[in-house]
Amino acid sequence: MPHTFDVLVIGDAAPDVIVGTTAQPTRDDVLSRPSETEETPV
Repeated sequence: MPHTFDVLVIGDAAPDVIVGTTAQPTRDDVLSRPSETEETPV
């Protein structure tokens, strides 16, 4: 479910680039750092 971050990023231009480099970690990263996933949806 890494694409959930795409919803947070409102930008049809290049959401994959923006999210991919900033707030779209892999599932391993999410499991390693669950605190960030909670803080992301402010």
